[in-house]
Amino acid sequence: KELEVVGFYLSAHPLDSYKKQIQRLSLTSIQEVFQQSLTAKSLDDITVTLFGLMKSKRIINTKKGDKMAFVQIEDYTAQCELVIFPTAYKKIEQWLESYTVFIIKGNVDLSSTTKCKILVNEMVPVELFFKEWKMFTGVTINYNTSQEHNVADLKSFLPAGKIPLSIQFMENGKKLKLRTAKKISLTEHNLEALEQTCIIKITL
Repeated sequence: KELEVVGFYLSAHPLDSYKKQIQRLSLTSIQEVFQQSLTAKSLDDITVTLFGLMKSKRIINTKKGDKMAFVQIEDYTAQCELVIFPTAYKKIEQWLESYTVFIIKGNVDLSSTTKCKILVNEMVPVELFFKEWKMFTGVTINYNTSQEHNVADLKSFLPAGKIPLSIQFMENGKKLKLRTAKKISLTEHNLEALEQTCIIKITL
């Protein structure tokens, strides 16, 4: 309750505990999202992936009797309102009481010019990310070398799944990126093991 009492966090920001998980992902800050909405030159949808700490939520019933929600989140840069329509709400409802930090994918509401507002498509707690997230674009593993045993280790270490895998490495002073035929699945355990020897970039 530090923020509510004195207006800022005294000990640490609640998101600090999740830095390691969040840094692996290609995420946009709330401030960047809002700037995109203000500078958009067309009304075409802008899809973004971000993260945030849930500060409050308001659940209502639509005229049809379906539940939807308005959720306020914040990251290190700003605050944002999430609009969760009934279809998305049905998937997310189970987590709103037990979790507070979420990875979110949705469309920017370009009609909102005074605050950041996102129409949610996907929203998963950080703790359940690898189990529940359905919208991976790909994973890139960055090696310092293209040694054959590294590639062979990957084949045996990473279980098969649905996520496209690319391997990036330097050869003769040039950066090369190879997309493998194998698709993989990820867990917190195998990611932490890989991070001992290489850099991982996850694209959502």
